[in-house]
Formats: sequence, structure tokens, C-alpha cells
Amino acid sequence: WDSSSITGTLSEGTVTGQLVVTRGDNGRKSIAGITMTIGGTEPVRVPAGGSIQEAIDSAQYGDLILVPPGNYYELLIMWKPVKLQGYGEGSTIINAVKTPSEKLAAWRQKVEGLVANGSVNLLPGQAIGMDGFEPGMLFTEQGSGILVLAKNDIPSDGGFGLVEGVPNSRIDGFTVTGGDTAGGIVVNGYARNLEISNNLITGNAGVLGGGVRIGHPSLVTEGPGGEIYQGSYNEDVRIHHNHIKTNAGMEGSGGGISIYAGADGYQIMHNAICGNYSMGEGAGIGHMGLSNDGLIMNNFIMFNQTFNQATTVSGGGINIMGEAPLIAGSLSPGAGSVKIISNLIQGNNAGAGDGGGIRVNRLNGQDVADASETPESWYVVEIFNNMIVNNVAGLAGGGISLQDAAMVKIINNTISSNDSTATA
Repeated sequence: WDSSSITGTLSEGTVTGQLVVTRGDNGRKSIAGITMTIGGTEPVRVPAGGSIQEAIDSAQYGDLILVPPGNYYELLIMWKPVKLQGYGEGSTIINAVKTPSEKLAAWRQKVEGLVANGSVNLLPGQAIGMDGFEPGMLFTEQGSGILVLAKNDIPSDGGFGLVEGVPNSRIDGFTVTGGDTAGGIVVNGYARNLEISNNLITGNAGVLGGGVRIGHPSLVTEGPGGEIYQGSYNEDVRIHHNHIKTNAGMEGSGGGISIYAGADGYQIMHNAICGNYSMGEGAGIGHMGLSNDGLIMNNFIMFNQTFNQATTVSGGGINIMGEAPLIAGSLSPGAGSVKIISNLIQGNNAGAGDGGGIRVNRLNGQDVADASETPESWYVVEIFNNMIVNNVAGLAGGGISLQDAAMVKIINNTISSNDSTATA
């Protein structure tokens, strides 16, 4: 292929146009959209053998941080809106191994300092202080490969942005491995418009998610009428073009990708999500709690497994579920509307539950009670144009399982050669 050149004078800002690629032997042309952002400042360059964390600490809000090839044995805290750019998942490797032991102690001290001086904000209801012999603050988040802590403010004042759809921070071009408590990449809260792209995320394990985790499950605060679930304000997060494989979660939902309440407008697109394991719900992708307008599109979701001995856990490929009611006799807040479009969902296993390919549970609840006369306003899951094949459930629904899901559209899918063993 002979690529045409892009000519002209570009000033600072964003330019959107077309890239035309011409094939030399027959003159065929391929036209694709291209967006170029021309920055006004020099990128921050991590020196060979240097520290990524030191570069983050010294960078200005919005800076591009270029990380050269190498192995970086760091527990990173991305506490300001910057663009972390590796040289590719095969060359720039973040390994979250927790040796020597002083490394984790330094991580805890840094987190406590950032919270104490107001550089980042914890969510309402998050623990602060000691819990027995272990720290209560961010206990299930400690020591991930990259922990994103954010300030609830505009980017110019240190926050991750309040403008819908405007990216301001990025994690791109890395291998992330070795996380053994929190997983590979963990996003705490207020990280609006974060982009996670072009990474290999492999060999991580976490209590509440293995590969990429957005937010928190079952975080509760006091509301006007009693306890309510607290969302994490991680709106418009985009996870695309990643290879997420062989990660494991122990609880919650999601071995590969975990989406928890407050991630409205999330996009999971063009990822290979393979060989992940969960002892909770949802081995490949787990959506748990109320996050509205999610999109899961054009992914390969293959050979993921959820299993927990003597416990019913469901959703081998994808799990969409609302949180359980907080008060006996009440309704779930629901899961929010989600589109599942044009994915290959193959060879996944819900070994001790329902829905080998897709599981939808507690999609609807309080939304139906609040709008019983207007079903068009209920939360809806749209399952369009997917290949759902060769999946297995240990209980029921080898391809798809629905429970407490009043509004689901299943249109133009290939649903073939799925099996339920009915042994669980």
C-alpha cells in the first residue's frame, strides 16, 4: 500500500479530515476518517530506566507522557488527567509485582497523602483509616498496575473533566501485568472521559475484578429515604482495541472487564477478551449496578469462564445485572440501558450458573415502578447482530439467560450450538 501524504500547515488545536490510502497495483482507494490533535507543549519523556510515577507527579494537567520500551516495576497512581503513552504492548511493560515489601508501604503512604492534601477525592462512603491490621482506605484497590484516582473538578483545576465526550486522559500502548489484589487497571471515581486503548492486560487478579475495573460494587451512602447505592461518576469511559486475557476476579462481576455503578455512557469496543476467569458474575465482561447508556460492540469475547463451587454465578461471556435491593421487599435500582452489538461471543462457560454467552439479571426494578404506564422509558438491553455460539451453562441458558429483565430486544443474531448441562 502506498499512503498519500498529509500536507499543509497545522496550528494548535484539533483538525478532522480524511486519510486516503491508494493501492499501487490497481489504484483502489480506501478512505478513513482521521483526527489529529496538535499540542502546544512538548511531551514529557520518561528517561530510559526512569520512573513513570515521577513523570506523572511532575507533569502538568493534560500533558502527554511518553514512556520508552522497558520493564517498569511500579505500582502507578495516575492522579491527574495526563496521557500515558507507551511504545506498544510488546515493549513497554508495567509489572505490579509487590517486591520489595517497602513498595506497597510507599504506595499506601502516597495515596493517603494525595487524599489528605485534596489532590484527589474519595467517593462518598469510601472507607478511611485502618481496618484491623490492614488499611481500610482503598484496600481492594491497593497495588494495581495503574490506579486512577481523580479530583472532582474541571481539567484546568486538576480534575478529569466535566465536558461530555471530550477526552482528556489516556492509558495507551502498555502491557499491564502482575496485579494480585486489585487487578491490572483500576479506576476509582470521578474519572470522566478516560480512554484505555491499545494495551495488553494479562496475568492480573483482583478481589473485585481482574483486568480493567471501573468503579465499585455495593458502595452505599445515606439518601433522603435511607441507604442508597453510590455511583462512581466515571462517565464516558472508553475501553477499545485492547487484548485482555487470562485475568481473574474473585467477587463482584467481571474477570476481564468490570463495570460498576456510575459509569454512564461507557464504551467497550474492538477488544479481544479471552481466557478470563471469575468466581463472581460475568467472566468476560461484567456490568453490575446502575450505569445507563452502555455500549458493548465489535469485541471478540471468547473462552471465558465463571465458576464458584457450591455457589450460583452466571454469565460466562457477558453479565448485565442490577444490584440487589437494599431493603427487604423493595426493588433493585436496575442496571441501566445497554447495547450489545456485533460481538463474537464464543466458547464461554458459566460453569455453575445461567447464561453461558450472555446473562441479564435485575435489568429492571425501580424504573418499572416509577413509570409503570410508560414502558418506553424502562431500561432496555438491545442484543443485535451478534454471533453467540458454542457457549455452555452449567444450569440453564447456554446461549442467553434472562431474569427480571422486562425489556430486552434480541434481533438478527446467530445463536447456535450452545448447550446447557443442567448439572449445577
